[in-house]
Amino acid sequence: MFKDFFNTTTVGSSIEATAVVQSSSRSLLHFTTWEDPATGKLYGIGSTGFSWTWPDKICSLGPLMEEDHYNCGWATGTEDWTLLESVDNSKDEDHFDGVVIFDLSDLDDPKEVSRLCLKVKCPEGVSVFFDESNQAYATVGGVNSEYLAIVDLSDPELPSIKSQVHKSHLNQLVPFYGIHPDTPGYEAFSNFGVTGGISVWNVTNPAAPEESAALDELECSFANRAIFWNERYLLTPLASPLIGGACLFDLCEVNLPRFRSYVHFETLNPDARTTYGMNAYGNWAYFALQHRDELYTMEIDVDKIYNHIVDDNSDIEYHESHPVYLQGYNATTCAVGEEYSEAERLNIMILAAIVASSACCCCCLCMACICYCMCCKGNSDDEKQRADAGNEMICCV
Repeated sequence: MFKDFFNTTTVGSSIEATAVVQSSSRSLLHFTTWEDPATGKLYGIGSTGFSWTWPDKICSLGPLMEEDHYNCGWATGTEDWTLLESVDNSKDEDHFDGVVIFDLSDLDDPKEVSRLCLKVKCPEGVSVFFDESNQAYATVGGVNSEYLAIVDLSDPELPSIKSQVHKSHLNQLVPFYGIHPDTPGYEAFSNFGVTGGISVWNVTNPAAPEESAALDELECSFANRAIFWNERYLLTPLASPLIGGACLFDLCEVNLPRFRSYVHFETLNPDARTTYGMNAYGNWAYFALQHRDELYTMEIDVDKIYNHIVDDNSDIEYHESHPVYLQGYNATTCAVGEEYSEAERLNIMILAAIVASSACCCCCLCMACICYCMCCKGNSDDEKQRADAGNEMICCV
């Protein structure tokens, strides 16, 4: 825990933890907080990630990726839980797949208060939502796991499994990170996998959640995290070593999302294409590429994505027909006019700048090839001027 975090992150100051608590899990992967409506107390919930599989990482693709290959250790998920001071993380039986809950009401003295084992193997993405009666629930998805779990948080010190749903096309559901829009009765996730995209769930009845829309496409391979941007759009960074970039969805009709556009980084070296960290603000998207000391910034042409749809949008499976709108929107404000698509990918993102360890590189957009390409300015002033003027492009297919 960090008290006065923003004050301590100013230039010239040092960041020091004000409290540290050792959880009963060997690993914590994702974490989110919520305020208990009944008591007003602050709680946090963390997924256990690679808790018991490390260093084997059985969560990864391989011969042991069966859906029943999760582990509860000594916690069955049904018995009353009490903190074991003598937990020995070196023993397999003391590791488990699930979530750990912390009481954060005293930031100087946070405490673990409960844990719960789940069928979600190698749990990763975790989020908290509230139903119509303002009761808190958590959703949990796992690494290479085809389960989505919903946890009842009405008593954070005694959480219970509300539902665990299995679908074969699910793979590592990851929820919204950062700003979470008001999606009344629905939760949206990126869906990892060789074919990936998004999965939107109707959680109006937490005991029986139903998938309302899903897209699994190679164009959105390894979609990892869901970022809400510009009041109505969802961006999914692509963590594939072969197809890095992002997919962009219009979430104005929450249960009927539209696949508006995508961008791929075809010309980078394999593995360096992996887009693991991403964010967007205003008309700009920011990409942190794996194994490269570079931050890519791209300008997003909002006018072009407004009523454009990708051809693959026809592959979205819709299981509901009556639209449910983002809070603050309706049929009129969600309308975009006549939608259109193009035979080739729409270049809605203009590679604008790179902040890199090397200052010689620039990025250009080669419209003739319909591809994103990299070109390097020469060292001479004449070469730099020609490159700056856009008179010299090297296109990579």
